[in-house]
Amino acid sequence: MALSGPAPAVAGPAAPFAGASKTGADITEVDFEGDLVAANGAPIAGGQVKLLESDLTATTDGLGHFSLKGTIANGIVRRARLPGNLTLSYDRGRLTVRGVARGRLQAEWITARGGVRKVTPVAGAPVANAREASAPGAGGGEGALQIDLDALSDRARGVHWLRLTSDAGQATFRFERAAAGHGILFGGPSGRSGKTAAENARLSGLAKITAGSEAGRGFLLEAGAAGFLGKRFAQSQAMETGLTLSLLPATATLKERIQDFIGAGNTFKLAYLKLEAPASKKYLLYYTDFAEMTGDTMPQHVFADSRGPASSPYGAFAPSWAPDGRSLAYETGWENLTTPISRIYIQPLGGARRDGPVYPATNPRWWTDGRDTALIWCSSGKQDGWADTTSATYRQKVVDDSLSGSPETLAKGSYNAGLSPDGRYLATAYRFALMADLQSKTRKFLHVYPGHAPAADASSTDSLQACNGSVSQDPAHPSRMLFLDFGVPDEPAYPNLVRPGIYAQHRMILIGDFASAAAGGIVDFIDSPAAELAVENTWDDPEWTNQADFAVATTRDPDGDKTKPAEPLPTQPDIYLIKLSTRESVKVFSGSNQVLPAAWIGSKN
Repeated sequence: MALSGPAPAVAGPAAPFAGASKTGADITEVDFEGDLVAANGAPIAGGQVKLLESDLTATTDGLGHFSLKGTIANGIVRRARLPGNLTLSYDRGRLTVRGVARGRLQAEWITARGGVRKVTPVAGAPVANAREASAPGAGGGEGALQIDLDALSDRARGVHWLRLTSDAGQATFRFERAAAGHGILFGGPSGRSGKTAAENARLSGLAKITAGSEAGRGFLLEAGAAGFLGKRFAQSQAMETGLTLSLLPATATLKERIQDFIGAGNTFKLAYLKLEAPASKKYLLYYTDFAEMTGDTMPQHVFADSRGPASSPYGAFAPSWAPDGRSLAYETGWENLTTPISRIYIQPLGGARRDGPVYPATNPRWWTDGRDTALIWCSSGKQDGWADTTSATYRQKVVDDSLSGSPETLAKGSYNAGLSPDGRYLATAYRFALMADLQSKTRKFLHVYPGHAPAADASSTDSLQACNGSVSQDPAHPSRMLFLDFGVPDEPAYPNLVRPGIYAQHRMILIGDFASAAAGGIVDFIDSPAAELAVENTWDDPEWTNQADFAVATTRDPDGDKTKPAEPLPTQPDIYLIKLSTRESVKVFSGSNQVLPAAWIGSKN
């Protein structure tokens, strides 16, 4: 029976477990050392440096120096080697610790409410608290002890913690179960002396994407100080010295914030669509150039002929930057339609537009292998265009802003989210997120909920709808795509890593990976900015930029247009740049309503 009230302190050595995982970073020694400085190089005293998703923090001294050291556990636990010749493994709901003598391993099961119950590991039986035994092993009296975590959780979904204590030290692990299948075990930071088991357990609430994870983000340091803007820093190694972390003053201008975000020596350009008139459906193509920014305002440029034919209600759609940032491609048409005017144009920033692929041609995206530049497009913009074998996805070379040669057919069916940098993966979204591997001739759906119970209104929640797909521009991870979904109304049927598990439509930018064995293929997610969530706004129209670590997106205000107070309409008031490695974002543009942004980032030279 679970105990109520505060949990008792766990007895045992204060030293934590430490060891390296064979299949992921489970328990890791970290050692970060460096200086926290202002943008002008002056040291920042009394600043805070934190290892994100852990409880490790450090305060800078009078010279701005910090030393952040400690032991953390993180990532999905499968196998780990622990001091004292102990090994830990987890498989299908069952935890096994090998090399520990009888009676030398204590375990406590801690509920989300802080209740604690003693657990007695057993040998060779999946019953967690019936008896204690040891199996024969090489250690003479030592053997394998098991704990059935599925049974302990009563096979009910939720979050629980397991606290282990042995002569080698203590460790806390988080166990999560969905409605079906086995639970997943995650590591947590080591316990702190003087804290109760439940308090230490709560310290283990790490996000699932941490060091050594499939997302490849590495370690995140978060720094802040009074009078300065907080910032995150991505570090690839657990032990790094000589770091210099630079912060901007709280009074920094928007131009200074953007420059710091994209990196010194870089510039960026932003394209987006705006309605010709409030009652119109015709969008015009606009762009702004960071190099022209003065007084925190970027002048807007518009291409007047992007409104499309006078006979059509639709104008510009789906802008995309050329790899050199000197021209744009766009469609004249409308989302998820293929109309008689669905054709593509190539628009240099200076000079007249050029004709691109003619009707039916939709969803243009640029592609380069570093030598040749090409345009990728589809012949159908309809939902589930990938299944329409009367349509196709094409690639055609572009030279001096003009098409060259004949188009190459990449695949039957239309994939509207682009081609990966290595030319291997096509992606699409709406209604579902789907990737095709052109090398193996296979396809894979991402973020599907097979057999999931219907929603409260009896509508299906299987294969939750996805939209706004964009293929990876990261050469290190070409098999990825980002997209939005329609939210999760209740806990999914698989242990999705997104937190919180229940979220609103378009709140999360999801990153899926064709090559990943993760649940649903989801390897990362970017939550809507806290300031936007506070006013009930979420993401819209995310798009990978030409740079591996950056994406762009608008925000969506569901009631932004109150022209008719009884019938408010959604608007997209702001545009953000997003840094994928740190999950940071910065608002770069605000206006009344601009949609489908595309961003180009590159050298000022």
